[in-house]
Amino acid sequence: MPQPGQTEIPAAMPVAMQIVPSLSWGNEWHFFLSHTQRNGDATTLASEVYYEMEKKGYKCWLDVKMEDMDKSAMRNGVEKSECVLAIITGGEIKENRYFERACCLDELKWAINAGKNIVPVVVALEKREIGTYIGEGKTKGIDLSGCDFKHVDRSNSTMLSASLQTVIGAMHKPAKAKYC
Repeated sequence: MPQPGQTEIPAAMPVAMQIVPSLSWGNEWHFFLSHTQRNGDATTLASEVYYEMEKKGYKCWLDVKMEDMDKSAMRNGVEKSECVLAIITGGEIKENRYFERACCLDELKWAINAGKNIVPVVVALEKREIGTYIGEGKTKGIDLSGCDFKHVDRSNSTMLSASLQTVIGAMHKPAKAKYC
């Protein structure tokens, strides 16, 4: 509380204010988070992305946060999102890999059919696996080779925030995923 004759100086504004784009007509979410629940890295990254994006003011569709998680709800989530973040993970157990999960493939197909931009996301330690993941997708009829893969570095909060800024920057790029 300022004393008589003094002026209260407001708290400093952040150096860079994040401006969250409004949603396009008919969309309810900025991002649909596609991931396999069978991979711990995928579920951890999906949760971190969800909470960090929410803090920045972005609305995300994440299955475990929705009241309705059936196939119809997932399709609606994809179709009413600005962008699909495909959190692609590998792992030693083949049937738990992203491109081995039927729901993940369905989500990508719905996104391609709806003309949505798909931004493939990998953890920083798996950047070297991007070529492998592109090949796995092609064996399932999905070609992500033209997509702008992003890696997320979760080593500390500064790196996570910087990584997510690159993901946000890719949100409105033209859709490049296709069938092969």
